[in-house]
Amino acid sequence: MAWLHATPKPDERSRRGKTESDAPRHSRIDALKRKKIDPQMPPNPAPHITTWLIEIGLSEAAGMGAAPLRLA
Repeated sequence: MAWLHATPKPDERSRRGKTESDAPRHSRIDALKRKKIDPQMPPNPAPHITTWLIEIGLSEAAGMGAAPLRLA
């Protein structure tokens, strides 16, 4: 998901990086949506574990509010 929501920026030393202006960049997911392409998600070899983690919750109560769940 991070790769899809990232905004690619060319290397400043490349020809494309030197000629490209500071125009607002679009993320990869925005480009795919404009082309009406559904992004492929990677295979999930353990869907039962993913379901279990979502079932127990992705956060827990902490001293100053919610905190990410730590599995140790």
